Amino acid sequence: MGMQSLILWALRFWLVFVFVRILMHGIKNAFLIPRIGNQRSHILVSFIMITVILILTYFLTGTEGVRTNPGQLLMIGLLWSCLTVIADFIVLKFLFGEEISYILYNYKLNRGRFHFLVILVMFISPLLFGYLIK
Repeated sequence: MGMQSLILWALRFWLVFVFVRILMHGIKNAFLIPRIGNQRSHILVSFIMITVILILTYFLTGTEGVRTNPGQLLMIGLLWSCLTVIADFIVLKFLFGEEISYILYNYKLNRGRFHFLVILVMFISPLLFGYLIK
């Protein structure tokens, strides 16, 4: 798979992650926070996102020509991770009106926030499923 095709392939599937992330954020704010609180809802949504990322990546990395090249798989993970961090700031700030300090707070693992793990799983999952497991 050529570099341009690889990037388009990765972007196409990253948009699925974006859709799920926006959907989960809306569900968290509308239904989960009022019922179980902010911290528990953050943990639940983070682990749901990790599960979705792992499941989708397992199926997406089976594409011919991608799964055999670890360099391409790392590039996909890096692209997905960087775009997700950028999108978090843009979408959460301008679509949901979140404060920058709150967005940064979600990345603090030492404060019980697990969004850093979501990004880490997004980074390693293409290599994990595309090269090591398949």
